[in-house]
Amino acid sequence: MRPILTLFIAIGLINLLSSNTIASGDGRLASVKLEDLTPKDSSLKFKVQKIGWKFDKIRFWGAVTNSGSEGFQFVSVSFTALSQDGQFLGREKTYVDPNKLKGGDTGDINDFALETDGQMPAIIQFKVSGSPD
Repeated sequence: MRPILTLFIAIGLINLLSSNTIASGDGRLASVKLEDLTPKDSSLKFKVQKIGWKFDKIRFWGAVTNSGSEGFQFVSVSFTALSQDGQFLGREKTYVDPNKLKGGDTGDINDFALETDGQMPAIIQFKVSGSPD
């Protein structure tokens, strides 16, 4: 019985760590649902590399890749945080570095903080945008 219980705990931990988790500074983990609101036909794609919780704010690391041939300038990602019941907690936007992406280029987001009034969100929506170059 004990090996089976250990196996189920290990599987649960692997599933938790492979999902979209927020790691807090004190070692706690929380699962968050990510919703990509970027138009499906956009060649700008955002990939989250890490989400953290520090100083009562959500922190993001990630990259935007331009998978098309057309260039974009002023490339940004807007983030909206919602509670489990859909209550609005905060919204902000940041520009990628560099914020001008040619076809095939990638821009980074490093340690961007989103204020959520000290509440851990359950849902984070994001949308990538940019102006054609």
